[in-house]
Amino acid sequence: MRDNALGPLNHVRWSFFEPVPTSLESFLVAVDEYADSIEMPRQKELLREKTPFREVDIKYEYWTQRESGEWEAIPITVHLENGTEPFTNGELLWKVHTVCHPHLREQDHYYFEGFSRVGDSADGTPVFEIILGS
Repeated sequence: MRDNALGPLNHVRWSFFEPVPTSLESFLVAVDEYADSIEMPRQKELLREKTPFREVDIKYEYWTQRESGEWEAIPITVHLENGTEPFTNGELLWKVHTVCHPHLREQDHYYFEGFSRVGDSADGTPVFEIILGS
């Protein structure tokens, strides 16, 4: 396994509770406003930097309560592609937010704290797990 090429995103703070912005530009503004609201530095330049990836698999889990009252973890893996160009950090986080929001917005742990590289899929696609905090 290679090093965590998405490590710079571990400096960005975000909440999957936040509404899904309709465009990348509005997402980047929302990330800046969120950083201001929690008195963290803005990461505007970092979010515009390109990642080395045109496609990634993103893993996360959310919890749901069964009829019996027991809680069950639901693991999710989503495949994200960006065509012929590598993702920027901002594009990737926006796409991750868009797919994760319905599952994570009501969870105890919905704060984005970064990505951890967990390996590669059978076809060589890099696989990252979302680091969530509460």
